[in-house]
Formats: sequence, C-alpha cells, structure tokens
Amino acid sequence: MLCVAFVAGSAIPSQAQRADLGSHCVGNSDGKIICDIWISEAADIQRVTVRQAAGGAEREATFTPYAADEKTGAWLILVDKSNPARQATVDKVKEALNTIIDGAGDKHSVGLASFADKLEIIAPIGSSKVKLKLAVDRLKAEGVATELFRIAEEGIDALRSVQADRKALVIFSDGKAEDTNAFPIERVVRKARDAGVVIYGVGYLERAADAPSLQSLRRLARDTGGPFVSAILPDKTLPEDFTSNFYRFLGTGGRIVFDAPTTGTPGSNLAYTITAQTSS
Repeated sequence: MLCVAFVAGSAIPSQAQRADLGSHCVGNSDGKIICDIWISEAADIQRVTVRQAAGGAEREATFTPYAADEKTGAWLILVDKSNPARQATVDKVKEALNTIIDGAGDKHSVGLASFADKLEIIAPIGSSKVKLKLAVDRLKAEGVATELFRIAEEGIDALRSVQADRKALVIFSDGKAEDTNAFPIERVVRKARDAGVVIYGVGYLERAADAPSLQSLRRLARDTGGPFVSAILPDKTLPEDFTSNFYRFLGTGGRIVFDAPTTGTPGSNLAYTITAQTSS
C-alpha cells in the first residue's frame, strides 16, 4: 500500500507504507492524475484501487500493466570496494555480477561503477556485455572511507540524464556509511523519487554480527520501492531468485490514471491511498 500526496496539481510520493510498492505521479492539464507504480517483488499486479484519504470512497481508476517487453530500462550498479581486507567479498560480488550481466536483454542498459570515498564509473550505462565483464574483472578492494550516501546521490545524477522508461541504482555494499550527517538517508530517498529512480539494496556482510549496518540499504530500497537482499553467509552467495529476477523487478506494475479532485482548497494537501493486489 502506498500513500501519495497531491499538491496544486502535481504529485509528490510520500513514504511507502509497505516495502514492496513505489510510485512516481504527476498531474496533467486535463485534470488527471497519472501514477507509474512498481513493486519490489517479481509478481504481476492483478488489481489496483484508489481511495481519497484512508477509509475514503473508492475512486474510479484505469490501470494499464507495464509492458516490460516493449519498454527500456537502465541500471547503474555501484560496488563498494572500500577496505582491502574485503577482497574475498569483492570476488563473490564479481561472480554475482557476471551472472546478472549474462541475463541482460536487448532493452536493458547496464553500467558499472565502484566507490569508496569517490565514484568511479568503469563501464558507462549502455556498455556491451564484453565491456561490462572486463570492468568486473578489474574490480579490486581498496580505499578506507565509505561515503555511501553521497555516492548514491551521484549515481542518481548519472541516471537522471539517461533516456530509459525506468531506471534503477543498484548498490552492492556492507552498508557501513560514514557520511550520514552530511548526507541524510531521507535526502537520498527524496532525490531518487524526484528522478524516478528505484534503488536496489544488495548487502554483503563479513560476519553476521554486522547485520545492523545493512539497515541503510534496506531503507533506501524500501522507501523507493526497490528490492533488498543480503548474501547468504558463510559462502556469501545471493539467493537465486534475486539474480534470475534482477531485470524483472524493474518491469513490474503499470500506470494508473484517475480524476484529480474538483473540491478542496488550492495548495492544500490531498491524501490518497493506492492499493495493489498481486498474483502472489
């Protein structure tokens, strides 16, 4: 379930009430509200309902499923390379990346970057599979400080200029951010929503006791409607359903269109609840 607040004819997504639904909405000059919605599970949406405010009457809405086979998607994958002692973990990430790259289709544009205290794009979005795999092979654990949230903002900026129907920032990290004061997580989420970017969180722990560090990745994913997954210890492999559905996560959902309200004070907030029922 997702609440969306509309202000003066435009739509501003509020925080998702469930981890598996995200949206990007706008109002048009014809008095319609148009919402692109997606879910963080690889499942088809069967029915969507729209209500004005919690418990309000259901509003008539048209839902069109997202035609993933006909649409384009862009993914920028960020790999946390901080701490030379994590080379074995980076090697496991490289294995997962090669599997993901193998699964890319003709309408999938993928880019690869690494980071510690700065972002380094080593394969631009849209690179061939050969170039992507060469970039993966060059990944090496190095650096000390981890500026996770600032780097995430730079990744969102890089995606903003890419032409694609949907876009995702994929972060492979242990979640140990050292820039939370200067770059609060709420700021990153807001920037991602404004740019229509979904964030995937992919956690790689060194030990189970470090699990609380992954909450930053979990929140980035949850609050933008993206999936979160953590590599399974002790062998640090990702669940098979994540890699096999990697591209499908961005191809879920669809478009909702419904009438904007004809009553209410101009400039006031009008709350709506959008509920999606899936096939699973």
